[in-house]
Amino acid sequence: MSASNGVKQTALEPDKLNPSLPWQNSGRQEALQGYIKKKVAADVLFDSFASGGRVNANQFFEALWSSGIIRTDPRIKDCYSLMRKLQESDGAVDRSTFHRLSLGDWAEPCVLGEISWALIYGLAVDQHGSDYVHRFVGMEEYSKYESPFTLTKQEVTCESGAALAATLANGGLCPLSGDQVLSPPAVRCTLSMMQVAGMNDYSRAFHFRTSVPAKSSQSGVVLIVIPGVLGLMCWSPGLDSNMNSCRGVHFCEELVSTFQLHSFDIETSFRQTLSYRQWKVESEGYQIMNVLLAAYRGDVVSLRRYLLSGADANAVDYDGRSALHVAASEGHLDIIKFLVENACANCTLKDRWGNTALQEAVRCNQDPAIQFLRKYTDC
Repeated sequence: MSASNGVKQTALEPDKLNPSLPWQNSGRQEALQGYIKKKVAADVLFDSFASGGRVNANQFFEALWSSGIIRTDPRIKDCYSLMRKLQESDGAVDRSTFHRLSLGDWAEPCVLGEISWALIYGLAVDQHGSDYVHRFVGMEEYSKYESPFTLTKQEVTCESGAALAATLANGGLCPLSGDQVLSPPAVRCTLSMMQVAGMNDYSRAFHFRTSVPAKSSQSGVVLIVIPGVLGLMCWSPGLDSNMNSCRGVHFCEELVSTFQLHSFDIETSFRQTLSYRQWKVESEGYQIMNVLLAAYRGDVVSLRRYLLSGADANAVDYDGRSALHVAASEGHLDIIKFLVENACANCTLKDRWGNTALQEAVRCNQDPAIQFLRKYTDC
């Protein structure tokens, strides 16, 4: 259900209505729009290589090799082989396929089973609120509630189940359709329930080992949600004494341990962790300087790397000049094409003197840049 279908709307908190903005974006409406529309890392990576809504696997991996990654690196072996197979069958890879990793019998249908209880609970909280729902369903014993609305016999694939998990990990926003399926408060309640009562009698031990919300079923399915990171579904029918999938539980524990996804994996000066949840990001000033310097030098590889690390393509310096202004004045056509077509740079941004990127190209007599920028009528 989406918000347009009559689902009860939840008032946003004051800090959600007025998010804090970087210093260089204050007072600039164009930059404000770019900041609000910031995309997730997977979308930025896809758009950096996409052409016509699809990514060519050969071009993608050639860019990886040129950045210094070793071709025999075992960490990308599976990704490389899967993308090559997909390209051979489809010609290129689309956005939804680029975001996913599916292994094993992912296309085989499996029964949702008890996993549907958590989903029904989330929908109930979304429509009626947690206070009303908890008058009938206990906060820790919700899984024992017999509801005629459960979908225990519904069949799904691991790929579609992973989309459900990713929606919960994304705060109720479906990553495939962009629809707000559940409200953030309902997602918070659902994940809390999954964390305290999702793995049957093993729930406390599982929470101790992983700290991530999960829900299992006797069909061997495990739905795992790592908030803000990923969502996945495992299906392996072999069950343990707690009626959980043996391999599913083991996989989740190894995943959390390997990538330091535990909520209490704290990095200190005495213990360095390989954290994929916390990125060491430079200050806003250094980010802007690096982006503008890469545009000035015509270095597409470095510019792509900075944007993938979270830099804003529409960020401006103290003169209001963006990377597109710099590239246009220097005549770096490849940088201009990358910024406009892949990074969605705003051609209408004006510097402190009121000049757009097109006007900068005209001022510096950069004919190729002028011809390209004139294709965009808004410039």
